[in-house]
Amino acid sequence: MPYTLADLRTRTRDILNESTAAFFTDAELDRLLSDAALDISGITHCVEALGTITLSNGDNDYAIASDAIVVLHVQDQATGVGLRKVTPSMAGHSSSATSGDTGLGWYEFARTLYIEPIPDATAQGKQVEYFYARITQDVTVLPEYCQLLAVWYAVSMGKMKDRLYQEAAFFNSLYVNGLAFRRADTYAREPHTRQDLEMADEVTSG
Repeated sequence: MPYTLADLRTRTRDILNESTAAFFTDAELDRLLSDAALDISGITHCVEALGTITLSNGDNDYAIASDAIVVLHVQDQATGVGLRKVTPSMAGHSSSATSGDTGLGWYEFARTLYIEPIPDATAQGKQVEYFYARITQDVTVLPEYCQLLAVWYAVSMGKMKDRLYQEAAFFNSLYVNGLAFRRADTYAREPHTRQDLEMADEVTSG
C-alpha cells in the first residue's frame, strides 16, 4: 500500500534526525517531496491514467490531458479494439479509407491526439479511450517502490540546507541511482512494437 504524505514526511525526518519541526518545517518537507514526485513521475513514467475523447465528423485532432507525458495506447471504448499506432509522416498515407467508427490509426504530437484517417459522419459521437503516463506533484500517487526515492531526494536537499554536503551527496547518489534503475527506458511499458509501424508510405486504392 502506498505511503501517505505524513508517512513520507516522518521517514524524511527520521533520517534528518529531527522528529518535530524546528529547522525543517512540515511545509518545506512537503515541497521537497512534491518536487521529487514531479521529477520521478516525469523520468520513470510510473504514474498512469486513462482519458476519453469524443470523435467529431471532420476533426482529426483532439487535446489530451495537460498532465500527459506520453500516450501508450488508444482503443475504441465500445469494442475495446485498439487503434494502430502510426507516425505523423504516415498521415494521409496509411489508408485510402475515409470512413469508419474510429479510423485506422493514431499518433500524438504536441499534447494532441490525431486520428488517422480523418473521422467522417459515421464516427460522430464515438468514444475513444487513451492510456497515458502522466506527470504529478502528488507524491502519494507514486507506486511504493518510487515513493522512497522521494524521501532520499528530500533528505539530500535537507542536508544541503544544513550545509552537510558530504551527507547530501550520499543521499543524492542514492536518489539518482535509484531513479536510473526505474527510468522510463528500462521500466516503462512499450506502447507498440516495430511491426506496428511497418506500413507502406503510399496511398492504396481499390
